[in-house]
Amino acid sequence: MPGPTLPLYLAGARMLTNYPTSIVVHGMALNITVQTYDKSLDFGLMACGQAMPETAELAAYIETAFMEFLALPVADDIEPAAQPKPKPKPARKRAAPKR
Repeated sequence: MPGPTLPLYLAGARMLTNYPTSIVVHGMALNITVQTYDKSLDFGLMACGQAMPETAELAAYIETAFMEFLALPVADDIEPAAQPKPKPKPARKRAAPKR
């Protein structure tokens, strides 16, 4: 969910981070909420403890995967692949002039 792109303030104090939360409803064992704030991407995990006791382990895997994502080269750092040259369009045959 896109959030504010600029920092928010309350009574002069800057909001440092956002902890996205949601609820786990009947029949749903896990809810993952993702929200941006300022220049960060925040994840919130809510789970049923009986159905998913390893929520902390899942959070660690998400963090590891996100760090791997951040280590990928930025598009500007990648040399563009050679683009095939467009094929010329065949010339149209002209109709013979009517006599």
